[in-house]
Amino acid sequence: MSQNGDATLITLLLQDKQVEGLQFLKDDQWFRAPIIPEALLINVGDQAEILSNGILKSPVYRVVINPDTERISLAAFCMPESDKEIEPLESLVNESTPDCTRR
Repeated sequence: MSQNGDATLITLLLQDKQVEGLQFLKDDQWFRAPIIPEALLINVGDQAEILSNGILKSPVYRVVINPDTERISLAAFCMPESDKEIEPLESLVNESTPDCTRR
């Protein structure tokens, strides 16, 4: 079992229709991501958190293995080129909300 966040802008996930496995950490407690058939789960990544100056939060998640049943999910990762520097949108930085990357 691994736990991490995504360095992406967003991740699009089509979950297995029957086997659960994805969990998100909130308030030091793990919550399972429900299976919603034919729905995409959209996960905000670290880059979206930076661009939004912390308004959007990149969650910590883990994938739990089911020892009895295989799970097949499809993920698409959306992100700018790796050599590009990103920072919060200028309109989201002010005295009351300073640049989240400089804290």
